[in-house]
Amino acid sequence: MLALVSLTFVALDVRSGKSSPFGPIRSAGTAVIGPIERAIGGVVNPIGSFFGDIGDLGRYKGKADKLARENQALQAQLRASARVRARADELEKLLALAGRGGYRIVAAQVDAVASALGAQWTATVSAGSKDGIRPDMTVVNGDGLVGRVSAVSTYTSTVVLAVDNDFSVGVRVESTAQIGTVTGQGEGRPFAFTSLGANPALKVGQRLVTLGPPTSSYAAEVPVGYVTKVEATRGGLQVRAQVAPYVSFSSLDAVSIIVAVPVRPPADSVLPPKPTPAAPSPAAPATSPAPGPSVAPSASTNTTASSTHTPTARASRATSRRVTASPSGRRTSTATASASPARRSPLGTPSSAASSRSPAPSAS
Repeated sequence: MLALVSLTFVALDVRSGKSSPFGPIRSAGTAVIGPIERAIGGVVNPIGSFFGDIGDLGRYKGKADKLARENQALQAQLRASARVRARADELEKLLALAGRGGYRIVAAQVDAVASALGAQWTATVSAGSKDGIRPDMTVVNGDGLVGRVSAVSTYTSTVVLAVDNDFSVGVRVESTAQIGTVTGQGEGRPFAFTSLGANPALKVGQRLVTLGPPTSSYAAEVPVGYVTKVEATRGGLQVRAQVAPYVSFSSLDAVSIIVAVPVRPPADSVLPPKPTPAAPSPAAPATSPAPGPSVAPSASTNTTASSTHTPTARASRATSRRVTASPSGRRTSTATASASPARRSPLGTPSSAASSRSPAPSAS
């Protein structure tokens, strides 16, 4: 029955439009119920949203985990790309060095670097007897000498690094016939160079290369390092120096073993090019001061300056003034001469100013 009555009222309200008799009733109901609805909605809606978000937490966590995995994958790709670029650069330098020296090389990867107290500085590389490697072969990277092969297995080889304390190699100073030996002193320290004979012309910055056969088992003309400090020796029969290695032994990666040198390379042909010094900036042209009238020193100035150094002036400065009080309370001053003897003029006679000094009469 209530439903039928409600439907009847709704039909009458719709058919009547703006002139509906229920318009004032509807407006009054809206004015009373509207604020109540807004207040209830302000309380109920956040609660409903909170419980709805609880249901979405699982979905949000899944999205966050997915984004974290994608981020890790991108970072791994960036690291791999950086390693690939570094490896490509190192191999390019290796090929350039082998090309300048005409070396036949076998590329290898450094698998491990080991050193213990009292033991050798060694590295294990991924090339062995199956690749034609034999002991005492020269090992290089794109910068220069790394060491020599000390032991060989089928697939790997052990390399004694040039920084080892027992490592020694014959070298030649660039652009000269001066020879000597370079020995290792440990990782992070410079090589020690000792000349075979006096060489007073050894200078800081000169570069050293390996001697090669027949005096050495190392490949010839491999860059070793450059002189950083020349040390004086007793008697001058030898020259010692500190040498900075070209190779960074703390970051070895790609290396090559020189298996053959068909033709001895020309002297100093394998050395890297020297850095070109920057051209000095042109100096600014000197500006001369604007010409103006010259001012000659005045005669009075010269006369005054010279008079302060004459015996007369010195004698006058020796005079002092004594201030006394008279019985009447008035202050009087008396000029007295110092007890020093009278100075003589440059001609040998007493100065007129010194001889004419006498006590002044009292002003009392």
